[in-house]
Amino acid sequence: MVADGVGGHENGEVASKMAVEIAIATFQRINPVNAPKQILKQIFDSANLEIYEAGMADPRGGRMATTLSVCIYRDK
Repeated sequence: MVADGVGGHENGEVASKMAVEIAIATFQRINPVNAPKQILKQIFDSANLEIYEAGMADPRGGRMATTLSVCIYRDK
């Protein structure tokens, strides 16, 4: 997993840290038998929503943005 705050947006470093933490937490609480596509969708949906809400809650009107790349490897 790799996350990097988007330049030009305040709190990019906060957003990238949040994305990694949210991705790990989401992965740990979901059903491991889900298809990788479903797992990735849950990870990205959760991270997107939580980071958006955190940015909107900033009283200074701070906006956050980050990239996030996730790879799931399953040994069968």
